Amino acid sequence: MACPSTVQQAIITHLTGLLEHSPPISIILTLRDDFYSHFVQQEALAEWLKHGLVNIPPFLKREELTAIVREPARILGLNFEPGLVEVIVKDAMEAVNVPEERDGLGRSTILPLLEFTLTQLWERREEGMLTHIAYEKIGGVTGSLVQWATQTLRTLEVRQRPLARRIFTDLVYLSDESQRLPNSRKRCQLDALCQAENEREEVGHVVRRLVEARLLVTSHGFQSKATEVEIIHDALLQEWSELKWWLEEDRRFLLWHQECERRVQAWRKSAPTDTMRRDKNNLSSRQAESNRGKTSHGGESCTKKLRDNEQKPNCTSK
Repeated sequence: MACPSTVQQAIITHLTGLLEHSPPISIILTLRDDFYSHFVQQEALAEWLKHGLVNIPPFLKREELTAIVREPARILGLNFEPGLVEVIVKDAMEAVNVPEERDGLGRSTILPLLEFTLTQLWERREEGMLTHIAYEKIGGVTGSLVQWATQTLRTLEVRQRPLARRIFTDLVYLSDESQRLPNSRKRCQLDALCQAENEREEVGHVVRRLVEARLLVTSHGFQSKATEVEIIHDALLQEWSELKWWLEEDRRFLLWHQECERRVQAWRKSAPTDTMRRDKNNLSSRQAESNRGKTSHGGESCTKKLRDNEQKPNCTSK
């Protein structure tokens, strides 16, 4: 979800102010390549990129992947069982399709999954040794994150699973398919995940469980000081088939809900007008057509938010 232009400009002003600060301050930004073109449109920041841009290539050589796997463990004094590094690198290279002319290379998009896999492997170390048995138990490179997410969902009480589903889908911003951009994570205030006051405790409990499982992460808003929640990594959106199925099944409603949020933000910034009231009625009709309605996501309807014009917790994409 795009930030308002005023917010964008404020962020850019703060960043450039830090970069021009004396003594010098270094800022490290990590950016997905599909959003890079939007970033360089900001001339004030694009100029600074010339001083220290590091691009991660789309393809990595086998020896590069080997170093990525082996070196962090070596620094910490850990050892791999014989042949395990080679197995991990092989699985990583086979996990994603590469063009025939790129045979023998691996895509750098595997790095988030590789990171998760190595973390899981490290947690199962035995006297400083990373083992084949532990690697098999976590499901290897491709299965580790999916397996972990699925197992975590199954550990929830049956009555909590629909709530977990709603929390996950509320934390995803669906892209405009015409722009060919992938879905992205969305940061929400914890209160915004609650449809009603009487479910606040249950939502908080499920969120804590998912945070403990490292599927979600929480932080505190710099300005709002409120607890904010987001999915831990984009890899979960890309690899977890269950989440992708939820998003596809609920897509019509979720797109409507995003439009609703956008209009709520516009309402907060402007005085009520007849046009806005007509928009409210239009949104109410669209809500009636939704497959999910209040029982699945509705809770406090968008039209009520428009009517009350209250400062409700909002969500931001990442």
